[in-house]
Amino acid sequence: MKGLKKIALVTAITATSAAHAEMQALDDTSMGEMTGQAGLTIDVSAADVTIGQVAYQDAGFLNINNIDLDINETLQITVDVAGSGETLTGATTAVGGSTDIAVGNGDLVITLREGSTGDGDGTADIGLSIGSIELADSSYASNIGSAAAAGTETTTLVSNLNLTGNLGPVDLVVHNNGGDAGETVLEIDAYFALEGNLDLTFMNTSMGMKLHNSRGESNNLDLAHAQLGVGQTGSGLRVNLTDFSGDLDLTNVAMGGGASIGNIYITDLKVQATLDIYGH
Repeated sequence: MKGLKKIALVTAITATSAAHAEMQALDDTSMGEMTGQAGLTIDVSAADVTIGQVAYQDAGFLNINNIDLDINETLQITVDVAGSGETLTGATTAVGGSTDIAVGNGDLVITLREGSTGDGDGTADIGLSIGSIELADSSYASNIGSAAAAGTETTTLVSNLNLTGNLGPVDLVVHNNGGDAGETVLEIDAYFALEGNLDLTFMNTSMGMKLHNSRGESNNLDLAHAQLGVGQTGSGLRVNLTDFSGDLDLTNVAMGGGASIGNIYITDLKVQATLDIYGH
């Protein structure tokens, strides 16, 4: 019961804090209103998250197996509830077609930054591995969480996905706007870099990969960038991808277990799109 009381206390503090960490008041009045209210800071270090399987069932199954996420240095998370006349600061400058996230009264603001014990490069070192991504027929329903039984048809799409990388500044803002259809409720602005290798098993192809932003128009950033907004529509979920930009390297591409056919370098990859997601 003591543990539950502590959780309730932390929840109450989070819900009632008018935050200032990573927030900057726009006028003297707002600064005065926020005096003494610091929000919530969480330092995460040496974290390791493992998941045996995530299974999506339609008629058949799409399974993601043996997921392992590591955070290899301190990641600092701040949780704040904005007051009137505040702006989000501390992130990198908006790039390409994207804009800084506007913060309104009552918005929930969550930021991820390199912690004080990091190596000082402004990013947190991360690792991600996925054993396999596979399709399975409807008979897999009796084996969820386990290997497919004999007679169950399966196809492995991806295997041996092993990535390391850097998680740069990340901002998440949940807007206090009623959540009505057409309103953007959640906005995410993130900088990151990844590299590693994967096997496209169903195509008998393997390759190394690197996602970054060290060439072309935005070569001063080094980190790939993604900014998106999420809200609802009358029929489902809307995702507005304002910006996805970076450079992609595909190296040592090999097919059929033979010698590499070479490398592929994609510079100034940029994607903008609006996605409406609903059932059928």
